Amino acid sequence: YHGRVRSSGINAEYGGAGARNLANVVAQCGYGMGMAFLCFTASYITSWRAVVMATSAHLFFVAILVACNIPESPRFLMKNKKTEEARQVLKIMSSWNKVDLPDDFEICQVEEEGEGRERGPC
Repeated sequence: YHGRVRSSGINAEYGGAGARNLANVVAQCGYGMGMAFLCFTASYITSWRAVVMATSAHLFFVAILVACNIPESPRFLMKNKKTEEARQVLKIMSSWNKVDLPDDFEICQVEEEGEGRERGPC
């Protein structure tokens, strides 16, 4: 369950408004197809250890691809005082979402939780 919630969060952060719903549907279909693959595999392989290996070996390669290709969250970068890297990631995300950002857009510094600051412009 938690993996599906996280994938929805990632889709919401990186996906554009038009592609967000489709990305969530694809992610949820992947969960269902994985469960079907598990049932199919378990019906042919009798050892539970072999079933675990057969159904999870591909995740290693997926994790490597994801770790190498998805940039850090702009929020994470701002929280760690990496403003210029956050600006670059936002530009990349805007190009993925086909949104034009002005060259002089301002990034607000992320404040720690519980500091009591009211939300508003920087």
